[in-house]
Amino acid sequence: MLTLAKYPFARVDGIELSPQLARTARYNLRRLRISNATIYCVDAADFTDLDSYTYFYMYNPFPEVVMRSVIGNVLFSLKQQSRKAILIYKHPQMHNLITNAGFRKLTETRQTHHPFATYIWEPVSHSTAQERLVRG
Repeated sequence: MLTLAKYPFARVDGIELSPQLARTARYNLRRLRISNATIYCVDAADFTDLDSYTYFYMYNPFPEVVMRSVIGNVLFSLKQQSRKAILIYKHPQMHNLITNAGFRKLTETRQTHHPFATYIWEPVSHSTAQERLVRG
């Protein structure tokens, strides 16, 4: 979040399951005077207030069962509030889940000093993507 907050995003919000880590993250945001960010302390699988977001950044964050819910929530939000969206997935471990959900990989980047790739995806079709994800 700290890196993303340096870019001209209107908001850079994060989700943290652990109350202690959420408090630490909020403290760090205040300390660094980052005011365009909020840390939500919630299970990512249950977070559905996604309609105002157009970029979704993940760093291999969840096991598959949670990732299915998160991607399903993103797709449902895109169906409800149609907009262009980008999924940025660093160190992706669930290529097939993302592809089968109906996302198309736009690009892949690798940094020489970092062993993990970053993939950038966009949903192909919100309604068919959500149906694919549910069928899994």
